[in-house]
Amino acid sequence: MTSPSTDPYFLVKAQVRAFSRGGVCLSSDCSGADDLLNWSCQHGHQWQEQLGKVLRGKWCPTCEQQQAKNPPTRHRRR
Repeated sequence: MTSPSTDPYFLVKAQVRAFSRGGVCLSSDCSGADDLLNWSCQHGHQWQEQLGKVLRGKWCPTCEQQQAKNPPTRHRRR
């Protein structure tokens, strides 16, 4: 059961965005884009972030840090 302040529209948007990134929205209540929600990425990292920031492209901070430390190698064409 959801709380009276929960807006199913925002919760569905959170779940769809997480699924599109290979992750999961772990929260069961959401009343708007400013809500701090619990997330899990495809690698199992868990964190909290506002729905609005996730909708604008922010995702797993652990994966972002690991990618920054180990950027993909580009091979030069000859």
